[in-house]
Amino acid sequence: MYPTSKTRSRPSARGRRITGALLLSLVCLCTTGVVIYAIKKLAENEISKKTKSSPSVRTFTNNEAQGRLGPTSLKYEDPRMLSEVSLKEGFQIWNVPQSGLWKLEARGASGADGLLKGGKRMRGGWGALVSGAFLLKKDEKLRILVGQEGSRDFLHPQRPGGGGGGTFVVKMDGTPLLIAGGGGGGGIPPPAGTTSQLVFVVLLKSKAPMTPSVLPLIVLYLIDFTLSAFQTEGNGGRDSDRLPKGDKVSGHAGSGGKLLDTSTDRLIKDHSGGHKVIAGAGGGLKGRGGGYGPHWGGRSLAEGGAGGEPTPKYTDHTHGAHGVGGFGGGGAAGLLPGGGGGYSGGGFSGCWLQCDPGHEAGTAEGGSSFNAGMQPEGKANTHKGHGVVYAKLLSAD
Repeated sequence: MYPTSKTRSRPSARGRRITGALLLSLVCLCTTGVVIYAIKKLAENEISKKTKSSPSVRTFTNNEAQGRLGPTSLKYEDPRMLSEVSLKEGFQIWNVPQSGLWKLEARGASGADGLLKGGKRMRGGWGALVSGAFLLKKDEKLRILVGQEGSRDFLHPQRPGGGGGGTFVVKMDGTPLLIAGGGGGGGIPPPAGTTSQLVFVVLLKSKAPMTPSVLPLIVLYLIDFTLSAFQTEGNGGRDSDRLPKGDKVSGHAGSGGKLLDTSTDRLIKDHSGGHKVIAGAGGGLKGRGGGYGPHWGGRSLAEGGAGGEPTPKYTDHTHGAHGVGGFGGGGAAGLLPGGGGGYSGGGFSGCWLQCDPGHEAGTAEGGSSFNAGMQPEGKANTHKGHGVVYAKLLSAD
């Protein structure tokens, strides 16, 4: 005989009402928490906006300029800014209106995202944020370069990002007060898995027509792409001049970034070409970034701070001409993304299209930061968009 099964009793109507009430209370509690959190964040944002737009705060922007060169005219609506600021070769010359203790905050620009046509984006690194307090005198003049975002070629299907420009606040003799590093450009993402995208990259690499003889090559590179890290997101601007562990390519003490050809393990410090790293490193305070050619690396602040441009072109594989580094020393992007500008320029390590399996991929580094202020603060990889500088009078003499 089969064992008798036990009958499961149903909860009473009163029990169901209690359970329903408890569930309803829990839902209400969770909803209330979400609403409170949302209100808190909105309030914080409003406070932040009011703080930045306060009459006591001066905000230095890129004045609607984009690309590798700085603004040619001032677009400020604040009459104080128009009376205190003049423009020279993209630099904003600020005439300090009052002696006292000023808080200065600088934010570097972000590198452009990388994009493969029909594929996903690969994020560019964000700029660093640094701030400090400085004793400034009335009528003292400061040179301010507001970094600009790197750009991505909009006409070509393979689109790594140019490096973001660093943001600089220096004395008229070039002595640095505050510098925020820009982010490295984002790499070309791996194919999203469609046959057309894979064939596109394979044909670029093989330079062969689409024939049955290419099919074994497609299989080989399918395996290669699956195992390879490909190109990566750009690294953000650094909050100091300390080199991250393992970083062989970024500049130090105001120098420009370098390039590392991972197919030969060759470190490239100049602009001679003749290698497989088709990109530009970021410029620093005193040194230009290395590059595939003389124009690829970002210019140093001493050279005017222009971003790199991808000319002359690499002839073995086509690339666009619009992946420029942002004003502030950002490196240019060709087949590979550019490094960020800053106190010291961000470099690049990698190789693409000409490398043996296992040597593909690469990463663009962000520029470093410098802070000579009192009560120094800094955050790496934190600001998206063009750079900005805030100046606030804390106490007057």
